Amino acid sequence: MPESTKRRSVILLSRIAAGDQAAFRGTRRLEVDRTLWRRRVGRDYRILFRLTDEELEVLDIVHRQGLERAVRELT
Repeated sequence: MPESTKRRSVILLSRIAAGDQAAFRGTRRLEVDRTLWRRRVGRDYRILFRLTDEELEVLDIVHRQGLERAVRELT
């Protein structure tokens, strides 16, 4: 994964954890498991995470081509 994508991921996840509503723009809930969320980072990577009132659990950062396989493994 490129260094710039790593940096953007950390910044984005920090904003989500802090409750910044603007960071949720583009975030989607997955239909196969409504507790999972995905967020695009850069052009080719996606963050998969769970969000509760108490915590943000980052499950994986995957290349977009491996997204379906990663979701199948998590559900």
